[in-house]
Amino acid sequence: MPSNLLLEAGFWGLPPDSVGRDPRDIPPFLADLLEKERLGASRIRIWLSASRFGILLEGVPATQAEMTGEIRGPKAAQAYDFNKVPTPAAAGFAASQGVAVKDLLIKDVDGEPYVFARKLVPGAPLAGLLPRLIPMLLGAPAWKAPPWLPDGILPQPPAYVCLLLDDKLPPLAVEGVTVGRETGWREGLTFRKVPLARAEDFPKQVAEWGGQSLPADRLKLLETQLQALSPPPATVRKDRELFDRVAFTLENPVAFLLPIKADLASVPKPLALEMLGLEPEYLPLESAKGELVPDLLIGIAPGLVPGTAELAVRATEIQKRLARMQKGWAADMQKPLSERVTELKALPAPDGIGSLYDHALRVARRAAHLNRLLDWKVPEPTIEKGVMFFSAGKALQLQTCFPGLEGQLIPLIAEAQGLDPDLVTILKDLGPACDPKAPLPTLPGAVLILLADLLNRTLSGNGAREAATERALHLLWTRQIRLDLGKVFSLPEDSGGFDPTPWLALTFRRLQKEGITREKGEWILRPGECDPVAIAGALRTWPGGPPPRSEAMADLARRLGFRLQQVKIGALKLGAAAETFPTLDARVQAMEAVPPGDHPALFARLLEAEGEIEAALASLPPVLDDHSSSLAGLLRLLQRVEAQLARFPFPGSGRSRVPNPNTPTSPERSDNRPPPPGENPHPS
Repeated sequence: MPSNLLLEAGFWGLPPDSVGRDPRDIPPFLADLLEKERLGASRIRIWLSASRFGILLEGVPATQAEMTGEIRGPKAAQAYDFNKVPTPAAAGFAASQGVAVKDLLIKDVDGEPYVFARKLVPGAPLAGLLPRLIPMLLGAPAWKAPPWLPDGILPQPPAYVCLLLDDKLPPLAVEGVTVGRETGWREGLTFRKVPLARAEDFPKQVAEWGGQSLPADRLKLLETQLQALSPPPATVRKDRELFDRVAFTLENPVAFLLPIKADLASVPKPLALEMLGLEPEYLPLESAKGELVPDLLIGIAPGLVPGTAELAVRATEIQKRLARMQKGWAADMQKPLSERVTELKALPAPDGIGSLYDHALRVARRAAHLNRLLDWKVPEPTIEKGVMFFSAGKALQLQTCFPGLEGQLIPLIAEAQGLDPDLVTILKDLGPACDPKAPLPTLPGAVLILLADLLNRTLSGNGAREAATERALHLLWTRQIRLDLGKVFSLPEDSGGFDPTPWLALTFRRLQKEGITREKGEWILRPGECDPVAIAGALRTWPGGPPPRSEAMADLARRLGFRLQQVKIGALKLGAAAETFPTLDARVQAMEAVPPGDHPALFARLLEAEGEIEAALASLPPVLDDHSSSLAGLLRLLQRVEAQLARFPFPGSGRSRVPNPNTPTSPERSDNRPPPPGENPHPS
């Protein structure tokens, strides 16, 4: 006869992010698990919250289903002689499995024939399977936190474990806790315990307490309550993170209105929201214009709406919170930000090198250096002020008391103090970047400051180095910023040199998800250079290796370099009647217009010009010397061609090419100027 199995673990308080599997996917997971165990259930129900994980399996067979199994025996060559007569090995194996020798089967295993015995395997009773089944059932949420016991499953020590097979209490223990028939309801720091007569009594008991089984059910209940409480035309300010947290923590959330005498509009909106986010948390109401309703809040309580006395206590506590926030805001507004910057000299740098003021100066220098490399033309005073003022947040009283305001406070003060609107806009764009999960900045000045800070952090020796490298690469990748990191780390303080190893490892780790391996991309790498976005763009265009005709173009580069090194081109005088080569000149200008790092576009331009380059090279006389002034125009043009050929990473070119002293540096003309927010600078 089918049975009902109840398994429930109570907890003192799981964090909201402790579950790795969507609760809606847990019942199907359990169904698959039971099927693999030759069991099943007519119905699977779960309960999940910060204080419990419960499973009720209804209609579970009392025993496993029978199955026909195949047991492997000796090799066929040992079981039968060359006349295919069974040997004693075959007879012994058949007897041990309770089958006749004639019923043995032969099957290949990895190309080798073995003898198998097919036999009926009876099902084990459900009660006997529980010691092995319980850990698998309790692991169904895919807990994110490591087990509290080395050989355990649960992320926390269970406060209690309820286990019932119909009305029977199996004599078992789960992770050191003896199972019982009592379920619990958390009330503050204690559990109210109620014994259950049968497994199927559990849903009724939780319902009597007013509990909803899953966070999704509680969310629906909460949204209905909030909609009913909101006085029109005001609406509740939706805070999805808060809603999810409440729906996981409280099994029976009840929303209520809280009138207050405090004026929420007396401080900037982000400060008021930060204050309301302290425990116990409250939701503000907003007008149609997005302004906070100053004298009314919504709270959420477990089970019951607070009485009049408790509401008065809560309103007084909100007034105290607001008074503290007003005092801190007034103190932080008292000094101009330019004076706050000097206070950084008394604070230690995060990397332990000098003061926070010194650290900010290093970030400003790196940002200015990036600005020049990328040719973004952001005014350097704006960059420096942006770095120094943003760093000044560490000296603010409110940011110290409310770390959640980091990144929000400085733009508010800068705007209130009437600073340059362009600078305020940069600070606002940069503010959310304090949270690694927040959207990346889009404005050039903000991108420069964040990137400079991350790049400097990659030079530190602490554990934040890898995280900074990964986030900097994510910023380059997301904003499609082509940048040779070998040139980035060339400031006087970069005495240690540039190591591309971690950058290339992370780059190819990302590319591997697209099927591009390090082995296939080795051809594009040059010593001392590392442009992750350029590498990715080229390898996505040519995932199988160097592009067709790359060897021919590399040979052209070698031949051209050999001819041009025979004469000092700069010493030749360009005569008035010098011959011009407009077609080739136009081709070269097209190459020079290709942004640094855009290898696919550059190679396409090189192929277009290949015929003209070969013709020009073939037109040179066998000997070039200081008397070749009549060829000065052509030689200088070919010198520009050589500079463009040197920009492409031909296989082996970075290791074997001998630098030509006559070859000018490739014009670092860059169209890396960032586009308007939200637009890719260089779509690959």
